[in-house]
Amino acid sequence: MKNADIGRAVQIAANFAVVAGIIFLGVELHQNNELLDAEARQGRIDRSINGQNFFGNPDVAVAIAKIQDGEDLTSVERLQVNAYVMSFFRLWEANFEEVQRGTLDDSTILMRQRRILRKGTINGIPLQDYWAAYKGFSSAEFREWVEENLGNK
Repeated sequence: MKNADIGRAVQIAANFAVVAGIIFLGVELHQNNELLDAEARQGRIDRSINGQNFFGNPDVAVAIAKIQDGEDLTSVERLQVNAYVMSFFRLWEANFEEVQRGTLDDSTILMRQRRILRKGTINGIPLQDYWAAYKGFSSAEFREWVEENLGNK
C-alpha cells in the first residue's frame, strides 16, 4: 500500500470519527434538554405541592368557613385565602402545560379544572377577582383557556 493510500484511509477514518462525534454530541444535547425539561416540570410540581401544604392549615379552614358563612375576613385571612386560590391557579397552569406537552391526559385533569372554573367558585370563594390578579403572570395559552371556561355554566 502506498503512503498516499494510507493517508487517504486515515483521512477518511478521521472524517467518519468527526461525523460520529457530532452525532454523539447532538444525542447528548437532546438528552440534556430532556433532562432540563423534566427537572423544570418536577420543580413546578414540587412548588405546587409545597404551596398546597397549607390546605390542612386550620387557619385557612377558618377563613374559608367565614367566606362560606358570609363573614368578614381579617387582613391575615384575606392573605391566606389569596394564597390558597393562587396555588390552585399555579397548579392548574402546571397541569395545563403538561397536557400541552402530552404528558397528562386532558380528559382527566383539565375536565375537573373546567368544572370548577365553570362553577366560578372553589369552596365558596369566587374565582373571578383572584383570576384578575393572577392572569398577568400566566402564559397566553393558559389565560385563553381559563377565560373560555371561567364562569361559563
